[in-house]
Amino acid sequence: MKLSALLAVLTLGFLLKGTDMAAAQNFQWQANAYNDAGNGGKNTAYLTQGVPETDNIAFRAACQAGSSARFAPAVFVYNTRNLPRNAQLTVSFFVDGRQVRTMQGLVHVPQSEEGIYGIFLRVDIDDPLWEILAANRYVRYEANGMGKAGMNLASSLDRVGGGIALLSGQTAT
Repeated sequence: MKLSALLAVLTLGFLLKGTDMAAAQNFQWQANAYNDAGNGGKNTAYLTQGVPETDNIAFRAACQAGSSARFAPAVFVYNTRNLPRNAQLTVSFFVDGRQVRTMQGLVHVPQSEEGIYGIFLRVDIDDPLWEILAANRYVRYEANGMGKAGMNLASSLDRVGGGIALLSGQTAT
């Protein structure tokens, strides 16, 4: 079997099984805030997991200063390509094989070719999910029982916690 065909089969297998693709790539956690001209020059804070300097992202959450919303829109990469945009999802999160949180979400489809296909969640700033993400080295999740995906948090728990603090601070400004 040619190497390219083998890689294609392995990649498809990861996607279909919901295996943690981030572990196989150079994904890193990044947290930052910037002056957002689209938000009247106020800060927008974000937390992402992805390959730096690329559009290859597995997770993104953001908050804008001055917003009255007490939640961060968050998108988790997940194989939802066969589901319609905004279809309802029940999302379960697992730590050490134990279910620790269940939430309602929607199918997220990017507006263009680039972006995340996955799960959209409105995560309240004081939701236990943030603590789960900040306190654990690895979290798995699944939507509607369609197979688990994972988030490796071990390499930069301090950035995850710092990013959550940045997000939380924006809603208070």
